[in-house]
Amino acid sequence: MPINYPENRQVVVDRVKTDIQNELPVSEPFLRRAYLPAFAVGYAGGIYDEYTAQKGLQYEMFPDTATGTFANRWGSYKGITRDAATQAIGYLTVTGTIGVIIPINTVFVSSDGFQYKTLYDSQILARLISISSLTRSGSLAYAVTPSDHHLADGAIVTISGAAQTEYNIAAAITVTSNTSFTYTIVGTPATPATGTIVAAYTFTSVQIQSITYGIDTNLDSGSELFIVTPIAGVNSSAFVQYDGIAGGTDEESDDTFKNRYLYAYQHPVSYFNVAELIIQARKINGVDRVFVEEITPDVGQVTIYFTMASSVNVIPTPSEVTVVRNKILEIKAAHVDPADVIVLAPTPLPITFNFSTLVPNTSTMQAAIIANLQQMFLEEPIVGQNLSKYAYQAAIKQSVDTATGMSVTSFSLSSPTTDIVCGAGVLATYNSCNF
Repeated sequence: MPINYPENRQVVVDRVKTDIQNELPVSEPFLRRAYLPAFAVGYAGGIYDEYTAQKGLQYEMFPDTATGTFANRWGSYKGITRDAATQAIGYLTVTGTIGVIIPINTVFVSSDGFQYKTLYDSQILARLISISSLTRSGSLAYAVTPSDHHLADGAIVTISGAAQTEYNIAAAITVTSNTSFTYTIVGTPATPATGTIVAAYTFTSVQIQSITYGIDTNLDSGSELFIVTPIAGVNSSAFVQYDGIAGGTDEESDDTFKNRYLYAYQHPVSYFNVAELIIQARKINGVDRVFVEEITPDVGQVTIYFTMASSVNVIPTPSEVTVVRNKILEIKAAHVDPADVIVLAPTPLPITFNFSTLVPNTSTMQAAIIANLQQMFLEEPIVGQNLSKYAYQAAIKQSVDTATGMSVTSFSLSSPTTDIVCGAGVLATYNSCNF
């Protein structure tokens, strides 16, 4: 039998005053500025507050509407706990005078005010970085190193040893991967360059971790940090390396947490089946979608792909893949070889949308289309499966200009125009829009 709750406080006030008058006809509880009506209003207010609390509590009685500590309890019945906020971690390139030591717990701060501390002592040294390949395209030189160079965008690196002397300069670099960077040269020397080529740079690479927690503590490659307490011989500015400062996440929201434990209620597990693999992987903070391919690539094997909600492009890093694989191996059956549990990051297929026409073509409509496409790519694509053209076309058509309230009247794309084809292990991802 449903409980009928009063629509507002005044309904309860009127009911209390009416009951008083029925019991005491000469009491006149509806008079204004009298003692008895004041008592009635106060009493009714307390009753209404009880109704409100009771109405809120009834939602906590069910797993799909519970919140906060009540949701935590529903999750605990399935062995699922809410993910706590985490700290961001990564590497920083710091420059200065040769021999100076940067102590453990040295604090750097970002332009947004977030603080990071070094995790160990680190000494600034003059370093020579081997270059295994140096090529040119136009005025841009492309350097490849045999191992991680630990450089950051904007570093002034001295290149030497190339037989083609135009390559041998001190130049600001742009880091393109952990083992490659580019810089600008003058002239048209032969490519590839020959000789024993090295890059010289005085710096140290030090691991840092955010002092506070949350997704806002993540930083992109090349972000600038500033030392809080100056150290003689250490430059005040330092720069984030290619992989960025990553891993910072907010405490898991009610919606995401409920999505995880409701999946466990709705999909009873048998040992090491698809449902259990998905539940186990999603116990790692930030793991969003999980794709399990049974008997892949061979009998007795399983391949698991996943995406990260906390990542800009949803593709997990190698370290995140390792963390998830280790979590899954916690529930591995005794007869299963760990080598047969294959956990991989999807291979991204970045999609750029090139518009030939768009009506109305306003900046706010463009922003709405970008937002809709980004959301669609977070929800629709499946690893190894083609993405239907109707999925991205619908995302565009359903966009609404936030400034005018107008919908898309018409549009045409020069690319893509068909289904987006994804091979094994490939996931379609959003890249950009050209209007």
